[in-house]
Amino acid sequence: MGKWLLLLPLLLVTACGGTFSPTLRVAVASQKKLQVKEVPIEKYLLGVLAHEVPGNWPLEALEAQAIASRTYALYRKAHPRSKAYDIEATVSDQVYGHKNKPSRSIQQAVSETSGVVLTEHHELFPTFFHSCCGGQSESSDNVWPAVSADAVQQLHADPYCEACPRYQWEYRIEKSKLAELLSNWIGPSEVIEHIKIDRRYPSARVSELVVQTKHHGKKIITGNAFRKALGYTQLPSTFFDLSDLPDEVVFTGHGFGHGVGLCQWGAKGMADEGKTYQEILQFYYPGSHLVTNGAALPETDSETIPEPIPETIPETMPETRPESKPMDIDSLKPGTTDPE
Repeated sequence: MGKWLLLLPLLLVTACGGTFSPTLRVAVASQKKLQVKEVPIEKYLLGVLAHEVPGNWPLEALEAQAIASRTYALYRKAHPRSKAYDIEATVSDQVYGHKNKPSRSIQQAVSETSGVVLTEHHELFPTFFHSCCGGQSESSDNVWPAVSADAVQQLHADPYCEACPRYQWEYRIEKSKLAELLSNWIGPSEVIEHIKIDRRYPSARVSELVVQTKHHGKKIITGNAFRKALGYTQLPSTFFDLSDLPDEVVFTGHGFGHGVGLCQWGAKGMADEGKTYQEILQFYYPGSHLVTNGAALPETDSETIPEPIPETIPETMPETRPESKPMDIDSLKPGTTDPE
């Protein structure tokens, strides 16, 4: 396919933590954080892609996802979740399981990109991704302020994800039910009289809302906290408008997820238009570089990034695919390896 002729010049990743090997293992925690198993990185990626993207998507989109997922996993290995494990097998990091057999296209995507990662300033960075940005990316500054990577901070319009089932959506909720969900902020048994969007980020996503209550006056809630309270599936993103009706609130919005980094539906749209995975990754992680096998990995340290908003890295499987089942590792003990 001539892809490797398009690869950017190879760069060494700064640090002294050793060299990459396909047999390098990541310690993966189960969804309940009770079981841990160590899995070779390339085998781990097969289990990630089988749960993150449909196996019949274009190969270039799958290869872009494989590289983003590999980079994120190795970044997590250098910046582990805890002393007991590197990464979670849930949407808090990347959904992983070994029951869903990866398609041939997924196997090809992982194999053909084996060892390839993204770097910025010669270092790995957290390659966040999500289901659908709704036509506009978001800066990591507005979701994880402690993350300093330029490649996930830049805003840009995205014309490629219009085929996403949740590119546009509507959600309606009675004010009485909304008051229950917001009770931690407005108080129990409170009555919502009015609600409005008070501030937006430059991306047009909601930064803050003001809720006028009957007994406690005005309460300010951040957009991210508001979405979490209502539920990430019910309120697919903070990229919304609202209509404050007498007895209910109607939300109309765009996209599914936080909007930072790679848009999975956008990657599919780019691939459908004939874009290569290099072009996809450069669009979603501008200024980053591709590095191949043999580059040194960063030294492991205790640095961590803030806890992610659940169901954001990535969001969920695209809606064309049934919900994934939790991985079955109840019989595994910490330190055991992935069964064949």
